[in-house]
Amino acid sequence: MSDTKQYMVVITDGRERAKSCYGYTWEPVGEWTEAKDWNPEPVMKGGLLGQHPEAGGFGYPFTGTVPELVEIEGPITMLQFEDLNRQVYQGGIKVRRAKRIAVGNLDVPEMPRRWWSLNFSGCTGRIVLPAGLTVTWFYMPNCTGLRELPVELTSSEIDVSYCSNLRRIGKGLLAGQLLAVGCTRLREISAGLSVDTIDVSGCTSLREMPNDLKARRIVGLENTGIPA
Repeated sequence: MSDTKQYMVVITDGRERAKSCYGYTWEPVGEWTEAKDWNPEPVMKGGLLGQHPEAGGFGYPFTGTVPELVEIEGPITMLQFEDLNRQVYQGGIKVRRAKRIAVGNLDVPEMPRRWWSLNFSGCTGRIVLPAGLTVTWFYMPNCTGLRELPVELTSSEIDVSYCSNLRRIGKGLLAGQLLAVGCTRLREISAGLSVDTIDVSGCTSLREMPNDLKARRIVGLENTGIPA
């Protein structure tokens, strides 16, 4: 890991003294929080847990509603988890000290633009993302706080299924697979979309696709508002 400033994303309840998984209470924005029960072993408890640009977020346990960007300091423990098939994945990191930088609105200069994965599944608080993100795996189903995908987002797979308040997919999105199933308020897919597969099943407010759309496979057009 680099000696320069490092950051991670945590999921909290978004309050002034926010709470995150395992009952940690965070100091207000701009102040340092320290895990008093710090344990450097690669176990879930005993530290402040988060999603790191190099470690991903699959398997990261959270009970909050809002993603926050935090600066991290001190020792870092990489975490892993096994799925039901005993496949091992990187599951985020654990740190001793962290400082809250941004709550919900992640469109700030400190936000890293490259991530191995991000998991915002089920977040209900307002989410604003910066332009030019590259996220290998972006997992955001049932994110009611997400209203638009940013411009020039690049990913192998993006899942925004059942994001009931998603209205717009930004210009220049590049992805292997884009799953937007059940996004009933999605009205605009901007120009420059290039994907291998896109699924818009149940996007009943969607009236048209961009003229310059590049897609090998389009799923669910018959279940949208686009005229046959």
